[in-house]
Amino acid sequence: MQRTLNGTDDAILHLAREVADLGEPLGFTRTRRYEVQTAVGEALSNAAVHGHGGKREDPIQLTAQVDDGHLLVEVRDRGKGLDRIPPLPDLERKIGGKDPPGGWGVFLMRSLASDVHFLVHADGGQTVRLQFEAEAPAVPVDPRITETPHG
Repeated sequence: MQRTLNGTDDAILHLAREVADLGEPLGFTRTRRYEVQTAVGEALSNAAVHGHGGKREDPIQLTAQVDDGHLLVEVRDRGKGLDRIPPLPDLERKIGGKDPPGGWGVFLMRSLASDVHFLVHADGGQTVRLQFEAEAPAVPVDPRITETPHG
């Protein structure tokens, strides 16, 4: 599956559901498909909000495929990319108002995907690679950032 979409909430929700349904033939439960939908939705939303600076009309590319029992998803935007992995959110600080709201996207991807890889392209843009298994990881995975010479 290859799609190009704008960053509107409706487009993100629709495509995240479509991608999650690819897990059904792999034996992903309904709950697991919802987890995939959540993580993919966060990747798409982050591309629209952070990668494109809130310009939701800018195109986002998504590819998804089933490979060797895994669901592999890539989301590409035109932003500058991450320079560091955000720390895990501190729930007490968030609830207490000591930390700003938001900041849950990468945490959710780390918690719901079995592998998270951020590719920062030297010629512009970033690709987030997510891999999903039939079961969610027991603990948040450690994502990687890699700089690539070109996209």
